[in-house]
Amino acid sequence: DFLEDDFPVFLGVSLFAGALLHMVHMVDFPGVNIIVSSRDKPTQVWLAATLLQSASFLAAPFVIGRHLRLRLVLAGYLVAVALILCSVYWWDVFPVALGPDGLTTFKIVGEYVACVLLAGGIVLFWRRRQGLQRGALPLLIGALLMRIVAELWFTLYTGPHQWPNLLGHVFLVLSIW
Repeated sequence: DFLEDDFPVFLGVSLFAGALLHMVHMVDFPGVNIIVSSRDKPTQVWLAATLLQSASFLAAPFVIGRHLRLRLVLAGYLVAVALILCSVYWWDVFPVALGPDGLTTFKIVGEYVACVLLAGGIVLFWRRRQGLQRGALPLLIGALLMRIVAELWFTLYTGPHQWPNLLGHVFLVLSIW
């Protein structure tokens, strides 16, 4: 109980869940083919991870100044990860994200939804800034803005090996750095 609230731990758990999904995306990326040989499956996992993380950044400001049952939070995120992976790989019910002609409307709209969630997170962090440690707000806003730019680039490619996808990943790295 050395923290004033569970905000940093909540962010850590949500980022861990996103990282698990991004690892699956990475090892299943076209050319790696460790899981399946599909361009769509890793893109579906990517979109699900993006939406999960974006929703987490929208929820995170409400954790500032509060204590949570962190085991339940971790369990909830692990269940979400399991459900996402099952919906993509086992049940095959996750909507197509990357078809033969490029990104589907579902994928593009999903990226825009992620941007709206992230922008909502920025607004909520601004409103709850008094509960943040000094200097944290500009870093959070900068990271979320870079993530929004990344997601916008991810709406422009038609194949995984094109420059908009590369630029999206560059901005994603900047958002984490």
